Amino acid sequence: MLQVACCTARQHLAALRRDLNQQCVFQPLIQKWLLDNPHRLTLAMVPDPDLDAKARQQEAELLATVRNSERQSTIVEAAI
Repeated sequence: MLQVACCTARQHLAALRRDLNQQCVFQPLIQKWLLDNPHRLTLAMVPDPDLDAKARQQEAELLATVRNSERQSTIVEAAI
């Protein structure tokens, strides 16, 4: 069984070397899997009108958290 796998691997490596010498490794794959592929996808995206407001709210909450932690650390340092 190991000899069969080894022979198969050698055959694949020989084919790869041949293709590399002919510089045609990726061109057939691109043609087959990308250019000649009949599958298509249509994607429609809708912008979120509240995205800016949400981002500003998250930023304000983060800043408030940072400010509160700075105040608490200042209070602790003053107490020490």
